[in-house]
Amino acid sequence: MDLMVSEGIEFQTGVTIGKDISATQLMDDFDAVVLCLGSTWPRDLTIPGIIDHRSLLRDVNRGNV
Repeated sequence: MDLMVSEGIEFQTGVTIGKDISATQLMDDFDAVVLCLGSTWPRDLTIPGIIDHRSLLRDVNRGNV
């Protein structure tokens, strides 16, 4: 985590989107937004720009991100 912070990544925990900050404000304030949610089973979402963690990690490891 220290490495990610040193690279300039900002972590905000305990934030409720829609209450503490709007989704629009997030998109305006940041270049990228990562929402980390828990789920027992992975689900394919058909929302543009939303990918599962395994796809992200695979792409990072392959140098595609």
